[in-house]
Formats: sequence, C-alpha cells, structure tokens
Amino acid sequence: MILAPNNDNDNHNAFGRWKKPLQGTTKINYNGPYLNSVALAACGVVLWNDKSGFLKAFLRRLEHCTILEVELWTILFGMYIACDLGYRTIVVENDCIEVVKLMEDPRYHKGQFVDLISEIVKTKENFTSCSIVHVYLYTVRVEFPKSKKLQAYRQCLRMAVGAWNIPETICNVPNLKVLDLSNNSLTGTIPKCLIAMNGTLSILDLGRNKLSGTIDFLPGLCSLRTLHLNGNSLQGKLPKFLASCATMEILDIGHNRVHDHFPCWLKNISTLRILILQSNKLHGSLKCGGAKVVWPHLQIFDLASNNFGGGIPLSFFGNWKAMIADKNDGSLSKSDHLQFEILKLDQVYYQDRVTVTSKQLQMELVKILTIFTAIDLSCNKFEGQIPEGLGELNALYILNLSHNAFSGRIPPSLGNLKDLESFDLANNNLSGNIPTQITDLSFLSFLNLSGNHLVGRIPTGTQIQSFPADSFKGNDGLCGPPLSQNCSGDGMKETPSPASNSNVDTKNSIYWNFISVEVGFIFGIGIIVLPLLFYMPWRTRYWKFVDGILYHTFPQLDFVHERRGGQSYSILRWKSH
Repeated sequence: MILAPNNDNDNHNAFGRWKKPLQGTTKINYNGPYLNSVALAACGVVLWNDKSGFLKAFLRRLEHCTILEVELWTILFGMYIACDLGYRTIVVENDCIEVVKLMEDPRYHKGQFVDLISEIVKTKENFTSCSIVHVYLYTVRVEFPKSKKLQAYRQCLRMAVGAWNIPETICNVPNLKVLDLSNNSLTGTIPKCLIAMNGTLSILDLGRNKLSGTIDFLPGLCSLRTLHLNGNSLQGKLPKFLASCATMEILDIGHNRVHDHFPCWLKNISTLRILILQSNKLHGSLKCGGAKVVWPHLQIFDLASNNFGGGIPLSFFGNWKAMIADKNDGSLSKSDHLQFEILKLDQVYYQDRVTVTSKQLQMELVKILTIFTAIDLSCNKFEGQIPEGLGELNALYILNLSHNAFSGRIPPSLGNLKDLESFDLANNNLSGNIPTQITDLSFLSFLNLSGNHLVGRIPTGTQIQSFPADSFKGNDGLCGPPLSQNCSGDGMKETPSPASNSNVDTKNSIYWNFISVEVGFIFGIGIIVLPLLFYMPWRTRYWKFVDGILYHTFPQLDFVHERRGGQSYSILRWKSH
C-alpha cells in the first residue's frame, strides 16, 4: 500500500504540478469537496516534509456551509495539525484563487467569514513562516496493490473501497490509530495482523460488510479501545486474545454467525462500556464459574437473539455501577458522549456509534451519551425467576427480557427503575399479579407484558392505563383498564355472560331472560287458576279461606245464612245498624 510518492519521475508526474517543499519547509495540501444539493462537505488535509515524505493526514465532515467556507475551514485544520506536530515553517497550497484574494484582503467579501478569517490570522502567529499560495489543480494518489484507489490517512484511515478484500499490507501503515472500513462491500477474511499492528491501533471498525471466516488475530500488544465487527458473516469462536485488550471500551460483534459460550474471560476488563453480541449462535449459561463479572462502566449489554439458557446468577448485575444512579455524583454530564481524541486539537474526535433495539424498533446511536443504559436479553432461553438485583439498576433506560422462559412473579423491586423508558417482559411464563410498584415508573413510554400467565386487576396509576390493551393481551387472568374485561369484587376477572361472548347478530338473538319471566308468570298463574276453575272441592275451600280472612279483617262483616234451591249457604254481609 503506497502512502507517499516515490522518488521516481513517473510518480512525480502523476501529481501534476505538485513539487516537494523547500528544505526545512512543511507543505500542506488540502481539498474541500462539496455536495451542493445537500450542503455537505469534507475537509481533507495532507502534510508533506521537504523530502516528499508523507507526515500526516486528516479528514472531517462539515454540514450547512458554503464552498468558500469549506476551503477556509480546511486551511485552518491544516494549520492546527502542523502546529500540533511542532512544524513552524509551512506553505499552504490551494486551488481556490478566491481564498488567496480573501486572505490578502479580508474586505474582498465585505466582512463575510470574519470570525473564521480572524482565527486563521491568529493561528498564523504560531509559525515562523506561513504562506498561503494558489496552484492549479493537483491530485494526491494513494493505491492498493493493482492500482485500486482509495483515500488513506496515516493516523486516521477511513475508506470507501467497494467490493474488495482487505490486503494484509495495510498492517504496515505506521502509527495508525483509527481504521474505519465500515459500510462497504468488503469480502474475504480479516487479516490476522490487524489488531497487533505496532500496538497503536485504537479504533477498528469493519462493521456492515460481507466479511467471512473466523475472527483470528496474531498475539501482540493490544491497545484497542473500540472493535466493531457487526453485520458480517463471521463464524467460529470469539477470540480470547481480546482479553488482553485492557483499554477496551466498545466490543460489537453483533449480527454474525459466531458459535461459542459467553465470554467470561472479558470479566476483568474494567473499562468495558458496551458489549453487543446480538444475533449470533452463542449458547450456554451466564455463570462464570462463580467469579464476579466486574464491569463498573458498562452501559449497554446486548445478548439478544442467541441460544443462551439457564438461570441468571443473582449477583450477575451487582457491580454494574454505571447503571446505578448516585444522586451525590455530579461528575457525569447528561450531554457527555463517548468519543476518541485523534489529535490533541479542539473538536478533532472519532465519534463512536452503535445500533440498539428500543420499543421494538432498531435505532442507531450516532452519539452515545454516557448516561444511556440498556440491557437486552430477549429471544433466548433464559429460565427461572427474574433476579431481584435488577431493581438496583435504577439508572437503566431500556430493559428487554421478552421471548424467554422466565417464570414466577414480576419482582416488585423493578419499581425502583425510575428512569426506565422501555420495559418488555412479553412471552415468558410469568405468573401472579402485576406489582403495584410498576405504577411508579413515570418515565415509561413503552410497556409490554403480553403472552404470560398474569392474573388479577391491572394496577391503577397515572401511566400504566395509557398503554394499549395489546400490552397486556395473552394473560387470561388479567382484568381492568385498559382491558375490556371487568374485575369482580375480589379483584378477579368476571366470568362473561353467554350473550357477551356470542357472535350472533343481536337483531336475530332471543332474549331468554325476558322470555323466562313471562313463561314463569303464566305457568304460576295456571297452576293456581286452573284448579279453581275446574275442581269444585278446591274452589269451595279457596272461597271459605278468603271469607275467613275477610271476616277477621273487617269487623263490620258478618256471616248470614241463606237458603237457596234447597241448600243452605253462609254469606258475608255488612252488619245493619
């Protein structure tokens, strides 16, 4: 891989009008490509010594700026780098005549970019000699073997290389700190020499490519801080060599085909902040032979979509202090985010990014706040009870334990997770009542308890009734809002009436409750009236009984004996005065 021009004449011709700097002088070449349709640009800077030797390069993205503004920013960044490296005699070559005119006479654009120009003038004072000259268009060529072109930078190398293999000659780049080959169509395997190359590489991002094979690295000094291998087709086992990376903060090997156990050998890397092993073929339990997993800075723990099983050790989360809020600790600002300083210059950083699942949606965190915390163990085979210790992680934002085989009750201690925004326990074997402490989660914007065996009344609170009924479906014993099933007096689900479960059209249904009353009334009347009409002894006894009641009720009545048709009758009549 060629990172600097050779001394032969042919290679110099390839650079057009480019000439090596004068003795004792450092030359800064720069370019500011600009995409007018979306107002996006990039600052590209390359420094050369007086022997045509490549010294350093820099690339940065800019937004919402004009073409001339990009040119000025690029000059300023080039001067920053030269100053940082201690070079005091520089020549800045540019292909924009407008910049030269602007630097010679700041009134040329009537006060535009006055702050930016003032910063350039101020920075020039750090140099013994600093001249900004105009040259015709030039090119700087960097090549892979077989003349495959790319852009390369000595300390920060970010490439768009297409569907190629990664050549092992890349390991020969001296003092490389950042290597970002993400979001390409790279194929083949990962060179074994990458991580241990001179012990200088801090950031390695090979994510979202088409790499295959195993993850093998040669032993050596590891200074990795970030390793992204996500979104490839890598197989085999996790490399135990990574246990020697004592400064590792981000390890993302998600969405591959790795077949291994949980990497307990990472337990002593106290700097680890993010561990993403999502969507692989990992299996076994999380038990590490009784040893404690000490990750005091861990923020994101993602084992989703694997084949892990067994119970979770009770003390597994005990030392994850970054997920425990300390009201007396004001050291972390809510605006701080993870980033890597490439150069000791203001705002020259490599920005870390990861993809997490929240509220059943995948989202890319392009800035990872130091206060953002998440645990995702979904889509595995974990069983047993949910550890009470999870309730101690009161700074947790996302908790996803869905699609496992957890049983028992929901721990009331989870009500201590006051900052929780997304809570998913769907499709487990959880039973019992929903603890009332869940209503204390006032920041909750997503809740899913569906597909369990929960019973009883859904607790009433300011937040929990705002979730849709789908958040509780599949629990036949639950009742109360937001479900349509009402609760009985003892808080249990009422048995629905046949009419409520009927799918028959109400216009054609028979209201048996009303009909039964009418039939009963008619039947009762018939039992009494019909015997009186057609059975003389009953009728005679009935009327004697009625006469006796009237006689004792009304003293004005008295029996009078009359004779009719040869028979004597006793008849009630009013007494005469």
